[in-house]
Amino acid sequence: MQNKNFTINKQLNDQLIAHLNNLQDRYSKILPIRIDIHYAKDDEFNTDIETTKKEIMYFLYQAMQFELDIIGYAVVMEFNQNEHIHFHSVFYVNGQKRQKYYPIYVALERAWYELTKGYLYDCQRNNYRINGLRMINHHDDEAF
Repeated sequence: MQNKNFTINKQLNDQLIAHLNNLQDRYSKILPIRIDIHYAKDDEFNTDIETTKKEIMYFLYQAMQFELDIIGYAVVMEFNQNEHIHFHSVFYVNGQKRQKYYPIYVALERAWYELTKGYLYDCQRNNYRINGLRMINHHDDEAF
């Protein structure tokens, strides 16, 4: 099902699908964790693209170094109506080692706050029409 108000970027979509397919080939269970990443509302850097690129790259590097069993991620930068930068992300976790997303979310939230004094939004708590945020088993093609 596709959102009629949104046009999919075919190249980006193909890259995301290839990334997830590569993870599916390697891991029998994958736990996706969707998180929106924000700066503090009064942060002067929340409109500076170069600073935010460096900070998000460092944050992602840190996330992969933590012992959280993160096996991949996808992140997209977006400007809101006030031209403040935030990020939409999904982290993929080895579902054989982790069944609960919340401890991972808390560790990422702490790391982002320590780096930027910003905050994360827990998208797992929303009720989306199409919920792609459940454990994905290797042979569950519909979930993938």
